[in-house]
Amino acid sequence: MKEIDVYTELDAKKGITYIGADEVNNLIKRGAKVIAIKPGLRMKEREGDSEHLYIFGWLVNVIMDDSNLLDS
Repeated sequence: MKEIDVYTELDAKKGITYIGADEVNNLIKRGAKVIAIKPGLRMKEREGDSEHLYIFGWLVNVIMDDSNLLDS
């Protein structure tokens, strides 16, 4: 089993970067199966304040069964 977070990062210079999607797609192409998808939020500490978090994005946690892959 493998859990992969899929989300976007926004950067003024780089633009939008998709994190995790290629890894999920590559595993599916090699025969892995998606077992579950769990929604979530990306949380970040306020600067200098580890007790208070704020939401700064979304994420999807993809749970995959990669047990049938030879090199997993």
